[in-house]
Amino acid sequence: MKSTTILLLVCFLLLSCNLCKAEWLLSNSAKVSFINCKSGSKPYSAFGHSALRFTDSINKFDVVFNYGAFNSSVQEFYVNFLSNNLNFYLVIERMQDFVTGYIEEGREVTEIPLLLSQNDKQQIFNFLMWNAESENAAYSYNFLNNNCATRLRDVLETKPVNKIQLDYCNSQKTIRQLLNEHLNEMPWMKFTFYLLLGLKSDMPVSAKQATFLPEYLKKAMLASNDGSKIIAGSERVILKGAATYIKSSVLTQPVFVISAALLLVFCTCFLDKKKLYVLSIGVMLMLTGIIGCLLCYLWFFTTHTLSANNLNLLWALPFNVLLALALIFTRNRLVLRYTKYYGAWLILVGLFTFFSPQEFYPALKFWIFATGCFLFWSSKKLISLK
Repeated sequence: MKSTTILLLVCFLLLSCNLCKAEWLLSNSAKVSFINCKSGSKPYSAFGHSALRFTDSINKFDVVFNYGAFNSSVQEFYVNFLSNNLNFYLVIERMQDFVTGYIEEGREVTEIPLLLSQNDKQQIFNFLMWNAESENAAYSYNFLNNNCATRLRDVLETKPVNKIQLDYCNSQKTIRQLLNEHLNEMPWMKFTFYLLLGLKSDMPVSAKQATFLPEYLKKAMLASNDGSKIIAGSERVILKGAATYIKSSVLTQPVFVISAALLLVFCTCFLDKKKLYVLSIGVMLMLTGIIGCLLCYLWFFTTHTLSANNLNLLWALPFNVLLALALIFTRNRLVLRYTKYYGAWLILVGLFTFFSPQEFYPALKFWIFATGCFLFWSSKKLISLK
C-alpha cells in the first residue's frame, strides 16, 4: 500500500499521459500486467501491495492503476485503521513515479503479463478509468474484504468479457497464520496482532479469502485462465529488492523486554520499599486495564470483525484501571485483597491458554501464569501493608 496526500495529482497524470475519459481506445499494441510489490519494513507496508499496469506504445502512456492511496498522514492512518474508519482511493500514476517509492524503500517489484484479448483489456481499462474519476475513486477500506488486492481480484474476475478464472489453491490456514508469515521480521507488530485479533482470526479461511494478501493473489494469478487457456505470462522482476529490515537486538524483542519488566516487578516484593511495591503492582494493573479497554473498544465500538470475541480480555480486565488507581491512592483492604483473587484467576487463565481455541502469543501463556502465581503468593504481604 502506498500513501499520498495530493489526490489532485490524478488529474495531472491523466493529462500528462494523454488519457481522457473511459472512451479512450487502447491500441492493438497495448499490454496489461499484474504488479506485485513485496512487503516493506513499515507497518502499513508489511503485507505487500498489488496494482495493475497498462502500457500502450501507440498512445504513448505507461500507467499504473493503484487502489492503495490514502489521503492522510501515516499517524492518522494508524488511528483510522484501529477505528476501521479509513478511506482509500484508486489513483492513476505513471509507472516511473509508482516505482520511485519502492526504490526508496528497497522493495522488490515484479510483473506478470496478462495475455488477454483486445476486448477484455478494453473492458478492464474502461472500468478502471471510470473508477478513477473523482466521484468514484474513494472506497471504504477493510483489511480483510476490501483492499488493494481484493479490489483487483474482483475487477479481473468480473469485468472482462471472457471472465478470468483465478486458480485458488487449497488452503486450510487461519488469518493469524497468514499474517504471521509476513511478521517474522517485525516482532512487536506480531505481538500486537496477537493481542488485537480475536477468536475469528483462528478459523481456517478459504483460498479465495486468503487473497486479501497480495502474495496469495499473485499465486492465484500465475495459474489464471479464461476457461480455455492460461492467461498469465512468466513473472519477471522490475525492481530488485534490497535488505530493508534491520535485525533487531534480542534485548529489544517483546519476549525479553516484557520478561525483564515482570522480573523487576517481582523483585520489588523482596525489597523493603512498601510504596515501590504497591506502585509496581498498581502499574501492572493499570497496563492490563488499558489493554483491556482497547480490546473492548475494538470489539464493541468498531466494525473490525477480527477483533471480536477476543479471549485476551480474560486476563486484560478493563476495570483494572480503576482498581489500580484505588490501590495506589487509597489502599482499601478490599482492593488489596483483589490482587489475591486476580492472581488466582490469572493462574487459571494461564493454564487455559494452552488449550484455548484462540491462539495466544507463545510467551504470553507463561507471563500470565507466572504473574498469577506471583500475585497470589505475595498477596499476604500486600494486605499487610495497609
